Amino acid sequence: MNLGAPRSALAGVIFTSSVLLASSGGVEASQPVFKPMVGCVSSGKLWVEEFGCRYLIHARDSLMQPDLDLTPFEGKRLRIERGYLLPSDTYVVQSAPTVIGECQ
Repeated sequence: MNLGAPRSALAGVIFTSSVLLASSGGVEASQPVFKPMVGCVSSGKLWVEEFGCRYLIHARDSLMQPDLDLTPFEGKRLRIERGYLLPSDTYVVQSAPTVIGECQ
């Protein structure tokens, strides 16, 4: 019994489908999302709680810069009105953070 031909055809279909999906722009999750951000500063980093989970956000002035040093806001709850959330929880800050309280 020769199963080489069906396997080869299936591999071709999978490859073609993945190329079409990648080139169609159908992957919305990789696009920047404009959104305000609210979180707490701990160890100089911004932590955000959403959907019952805690996330480390890599807040930066631009994509190619290192994470911002948020130690002056240690223990404070911040709101950043304007910025873009990118893959890998990178957040490009476009407005100054506002202290809205103490972290819980």
